[in-house]
Amino acid sequence: MSALPYYRKSETGLVLSYSRLQDWHACPRYFQIIYVNGHATPEMLESDSYELGNVDFAYGHAVAGAVQSYLAYGDIQQAKFEIFKQWDISIFLEKKNKSFGLAFTAFEKFLEFKDSLEGICLEGWEVAKLPNGKPAIELNFALDLTDEDCFNGHIDLVLYHPIEKRFLVLECKTTGYTTVEESTYGNSDQGTGYSSVLTAIASSYPDAKHSWECLYLVYQCGSQQWRTF
Repeated sequence: MSALPYYRKSETGLVLSYSRLQDWHACPRYFQIIYVNGHATPEMLESDSYELGNVDFAYGHAVAGAVQSYLAYGDIQQAKFEIFKQWDISIFLEKKNKSFGLAFTAFEKFLEFKDSLEGICLEGWEVAKLPNGKPAIELNFALDLTDEDCFNGHIDLVLYHPIEKRFLVLECKTTGYTTVEESTYGNSDQGTGYSSVLTAIASSYPDAKHSWECLYLVYQCGSQQWRTF
């Protein structure tokens, strides 16, 4: 694993990730021009999804950061401060249903959700610890594919259930869609590489089961509702 966001093994090596593979499925020619031929700016490659300075990007990171912080430390004020830290553009930039202020609303709605009947799925889970003792939050990893190529990935949060002795990957998403289908997340192949990361984490949990699940925690900005898939 690597702490670098987009680790490249060599100058000629190809760096893959979940979002880049989606670009390939959407348009192989686009993928070739941008990632293979290298006709992209350094800023575009660094942001990967070309959302640098974008309201959607800042809003999603702010909401996810608050949720992750609260689940890790249980401190509401610290979680709200995380919104300030993650919002890396002007607080006056906004779009429909997404703004700096509405990021706080999303977090307040999460607190309500966690205490609701649907939120009971989060009961009993705690944030897993890495072998170095740090919480398993915002994990970047790189998997070697060939001598030159690698696959980069990201995990929002890893939870562990001390009674059931199993792991749960929690992906926190925000969406502007009014209707969200379970298949949008249930059929996602974003779990590529998760097993390798969890194997490394499990070294600190000798009694843990050799299985894990992925839960998508999705916030619908328009209706201001949290849902799980």
